[in-house]
Amino acid sequence: MMVQYYVGDDIFVVCESEAHRDFVRRYQELTGASHTYIDSYAEARLAGLPSKALIMTDEPDKVAAMALEYFKHQGIDESRTAKVIPGSPPFFVEFLHPNVCKGNGLLKRAWESLC
Repeated sequence: MMVQYYVGDDIFVVCESEAHRDFVRRYQELTGASHTYIDSYAEARLAGLPSKALIMTDEPDKVAAMALEYFKHQGIDESRTAKVIPGSPPFFVEFLHPNVCKGNGLLKRAWESLC
């Protein structure tokens, strides 16, 4: 399991194993995204608060269920903290800031392709 930490359009990752590098390769093949490799997520936090985090895992349903159960157990309102969305294809779980709308990103890319 590993985390992709998003600040704006930048994706930060700490790869500590070949399995982590494989998750990044799979995500790059799926999305065409590029990543910034860092030694510690403290470096990413210096860039700002995340708009999104992806937990890369071969058990996304289990991780999503655990996250939701954790929020519930802690009395955390998911709708005010983070949206939890299992990815497709299933090898990651998205945690989105509640103010993030994936449709906005789609509109931005469509606009950029027209200009």
